[in-house]
Amino acid sequence: MDERNGEYTYGFKKSDERDGDFNKMAFDNLFNAMNILQDQMEKIVSMYPEKAPWFPEEGKKLITDWVKDYKKGRDDFKAIVDDNYKKAEQFFAKNAAK
Repeated sequence: MDERNGEYTYGFKKSDERDGDFNKMAFDNLFNAMNILQDQMEKIVSMYPEKAPWFPEEGKKLITDWVKDYKKGRDDFKAIVDDNYKKAEQFFAKNAAK
């Protein structure tokens, strides 16, 4: 327990930073594993219309557009999460300097 300017910190700052680092690493690993799984499913889903001569072109285009939109949403989500982790790191760094 540290006393600075009449405040007690209880050593939470370093612990919170470690927790944030661990959560970021866990999220990144899970997100990467999810990407691998989703990319494999994309290959499987895309293979079906290619092998089926009766599958209409509109359906093939729909699947291609759906995959493109899904990947964009996935990338946007990752960017938002990364930005929020960066903000949390800045918050802890700013408060650690106090």
